[in-house]
Amino acid sequence: DQPRSRGLGDVYKRQDLTASKKTQVTEPDLMRVKESLELFDLPSLEMVGSLGIPGKLWGLVSDPTETVSKVTVGDRIGKNFGQIIEVNENELVIVEKVSNGQGVWFSQSRSILMEE
Repeated sequence: DQPRSRGLGDVYKRQDLTASKKTQVTEPDLMRVKESLELFDLPSLEMVGSLGIPGKLWGLVSDPTETVSKVTVGDRIGKNFGQIIEVNENELVIVEKVSNGQGVWFSQSRSILMEE
């Protein structure tokens, strides 16, 4: 496993992609114990590297406390009930569940990109 990372002092480019079509989904489990990266807004998180081999990659994510966490597909991230669905060498793809405020929940896809 060769780590691919950048110094924490480097500047990263983050891009959030909102799906053009929102899909209605079931409401999230509001009683589930949250994972550590669910305590932060998605835009406050930075992808700072990746490690592994193609097909089995982990992303390295820095939070506002400057803690770096290793994440993979299935992990939860962000305050909007996000779940990582894909990890690439320089991108995390996340599906979030967002409420319309009237009890209806929709999914939306977002990404965190690492500047090369």
